[in-house]
Amino acid sequence: MTKKKIAQLTSEQEAALHESVASWLQTGRSTERCDREACEAAWTGMYAKLGERRPMVLWFDSPLACILAWGILSQLGSQLGSQLRSQL
Repeated sequence: MTKKKIAQLTSEQEAALHESVASWLQTGRSTERCDREACEAAWTGMYAKLGERRPMVLWFDSPLACILAWGILSQLGSQLGSQLRSQL
């Protein structure tokens, strides 16, 4: 089965594409606080549909706080793994 390639968008498709891009850019650039309960419910629902356990969700107040936490947690995970390997 060969897939058809789109050579050109219709004017309606192009307008819809621009609207979609603008909407997602607005969402991505937003500095409004998110609805944490709704976000966690969405993630939990997606994992439940996949038959997976609920993921751990960590919230941070800024991108910088997230980057710092990631660095700390990565370092701790690395140290823990190293210690476990050496003791086992």
